[in-house]
Amino acid sequence: MEVRDLGKKLVALVAAICLAVACFGLAACGGGTPASSSSASASASASESSSNASSSSFAANPADKFVGSWTFAAAESQGVTMSGNFGALFDMGDSGMLTIKTDGSGTMNFGGETAEFSWAESGSDAIDVTVIGDTKITIAQTTPITYKDDALFMDIEQDGQAAIAIFTKDGVYAGAKDFALSDAKPISSEANLLGTWKLVGMKMMGIAVYGTSDSLSSMNGGVDQSLTFEAGGVVKIGDTMQGTWAMDANGATITSEDITGVHTYPVLMLDGMLVADMTEIMQGQEFATIYEK
Repeated sequence: MEVRDLGKKLVALVAAICLAVACFGLAACGGGTPASSSSASASASASESSSNASSSSFAANPADKFVGSWTFAAAESQGVTMSGNFGALFDMGDSGMLTIKTDGSGTMNFGGETAEFSWAESGSDAIDVTVIGDTKITIAQTTPITYKDDALFMDIEQDGQAAIAIFTKDGVYAGAKDFALSDAKPISSEANLLGTWKLVGMKMMGIAVYGTSDSLSSMNGGVDQSLTFEAGGVVKIGDTMQGTWAMDANGATITSEDITGVHTYPVLMLDGMLVADMTEIMQGQEFATIYEK
């Protein structure tokens, strides 16, 4: 089915943008020449919003809150956020670790490469990180990192793509959305199903990807990603495909065909959102697409 393939493509695309650039432009991860961040204004805003809350806790030395080991937990790029258990999906091992030391030094491990850096305080809730040493980086780069809500936000840009990498101590970003598929309920009324639903998120093996329908569509070249349920059992998938839907005592299902064959899968409701759960099609690997009207 096109929607399933689209979901896989979007996850891979966000991963390529957000994960690859999170390694300070190391050749092994991105292959591009790193550039100065173009999203410093976002960091400044995050810094300003959190300065009052954090200044009293770290009055002795505001930079102390940056010190320690941090794990990659989420990323934002082009209006799309990706968060969850990256280690399980991408087999990162010790990668995705940011270590900041009290002596003004630190390390970043990603994609099998380790970058050393120096850092200096640039505000009560911000530091500037500068990569040093032999890290396969062709030019020196200084990257801002801001602190907010027990997380570090790193502004980065590579190959014309701006992103924010988010690190937390435990690898979980509390500010991110999640789609708990186990809480989704069967749909028992046709009235709750009919109409057009636009793609706003996905859940894949513990990773949640979400944004506005426009931002998700833009990342896929403007392709129509909606589902339209019509009376009589017809469902339109985007503007090029068509399937059928049915409803019985167990809830609603969609049946559609792609190059791999004919597939039937449940359509559920989760907090007012429509969930197309294709986990069974993916041989038991969690995968679902999320829609809103």
